[in-house]
Amino acid sequence: MNKIPKLVTDLVAFVVIGKEQLYLAILNDKKEISRVKKKIGSSVYETKIPSNKFNLRLDINSCGEVEAFISNNERLPKKTEEYKVMNFDESTASKLLLEGKNDHGLFVESVEVCFSGEYNELVSFISKDMPSYQLTVDEMIRSFFLDSGKKTKKWIPGNRYDNSDTTFYYLGTFLSRKEDPSTSDFHNTSDQLTPVGLYVNQLKGEKSIEEVLKTRYFSVNEDDDGIKVIWGNNPSCIDSGKYLENNTPITLSSWYLDNINNIPEKVTHSSEIFTLLNYLSEGDSLEYSTELSVLMKDIVRDCLKKTIYDNWNLYKAAGDYEIGSKYKPSENEEKLIKLFIDSIKDSNIHKDSYYSKFFISLNIDLEKLSSEVLKDWNEDELSYTFEDYLKNIEYFSLRYSTVNHSTAFQRSTDSDIITIEDLFGNDTELTKSLLQIVNNARLDYGINITSYEEVKITRTDTMIVARITIKDLINFFGGENNLSEKIKNEIMDKKFSRLIIYFNKDSELK
Repeated sequence: MNKIPKLVTDLVAFVVIGKEQLYLAILNDKKEISRVKKKIGSSVYETKIPSNKFNLRLDINSCGEVEAFISNNERLPKKTEEYKVMNFDESTASKLLLEGKNDHGLFVESVEVCFSGEYNELVSFISKDMPSYQLTVDEMIRSFFLDSGKKTKKWIPGNRYDNSDTTFYYLGTFLSRKEDPSTSDFHNTSDQLTPVGLYVNQLKGEKSIEEVLKTRYFSVNEDDDGIKVIWGNNPSCIDSGKYLENNTPITLSSWYLDNINNIPEKVTHSSEIFTLLNYLSEGDSLEYSTELSVLMKDIVRDCLKKTIYDNWNLYKAAGDYEIGSKYKPSENEEKLIKLFIDSIKDSNIHKDSYYSKFFISLNIDLEKLSSEVLKDWNEDELSYTFEDYLKNIEYFSLRYSTVNHSTAFQRSTDSDIITIEDLFGNDTELTKSLLQIVNNARLDYGINITSYEEVKITRTDTMIVARITIKDLINFFGGENNLSEKIKNEIMDKKFSRLIIYFNKDSELK
């Protein structure tokens, strides 16, 4: 994790006498001031700056180094319009220029100084319009309370809690159908439910616990901004005060439908949906509603369809996870369920058993649903039209761009040569076009194809490795609209998506 820069309210400036230069440090931080003073090689005078607000301009000097200049602070000396910041952290310049609104290095919004160096003797800047600003402010608040507050394990819903590692915006105590996150079966009786704490690491403008619970996904990895879980006792933290209102009685299960319906791409976020349904409020019904079961059945059906799309006729080292036309329907049905459950983002080592029971509790028959979607599956539907084929080009590329099918080996010393004609026909428009593209690439060193490389094999023998994709082919014709129906049909018939061709630099291509 990248270290968050330290933002402070009060600064001290060491202004170089006789020059328009200064160094910045944290007021009253003796260690940090000492480090900054060691960097100063000139006579300076010291001035306190209680308002951390400046105008900023970045510029490039004659040596190609980025320099920072600040102005427009009432406590800066008035001898010049701006001062060069001598302990500016040049490594942060690109982030500043990319995130902050600026006109050729002159920043539109006022900035605040933050301390970014390993030992805090280097400074950078941040403004309210930058995406990382709120994180930096949160870190400043956290540092303040850590230095001044008392630790507690008794948490109040709606309050913020901080320790040396992270920040918790506490949402309260809820119940889980798991007894722990990594080794649990599915539990569905009141005596088996496990109390857990829910929290988020940062707020996005939410004003109440209800708003957070209704608008956030449940976390499926440590680095996302979803709702996370505390298993066991709360850690000892500083109570940083109330941040969220807690006026509405929380009935998490009554919000399931609204939460799920607000998710735009339900299949993409299916793991978050399944995680949501693991949690309840005190007093919630353990039974899932009929309306929820109907909605979840549609989502699971779509997930199974995507699982087929992602895995059909793809070789897998583990045969138990390979589905395709060479297997019996009953074998595909069983393995499809395995692949689907395996795709769910969950660290629970018992997730096969957990989700089997979970779907039963939702009145979803996975075997029946698996059979239905497999019967409806038809790979031909992915290429009914050329537009369909292009939309699914990655699907065909993974399955039909094998070495034997998409790579032509043409070296004069080879006795068993595979030509472009062998792959795509002797007198086809596709073959003629690919030959012309490759020959053009020989003249312009591959400027109009995906990749082109000359490889020295011997002192006198050079091999060309050229990669041509369907995008290159379309560009060769000047766009999709310029492709004839004949070549479109040839592309679909041969399942062309890319060609990797190896040939001797001086050989004749066929």
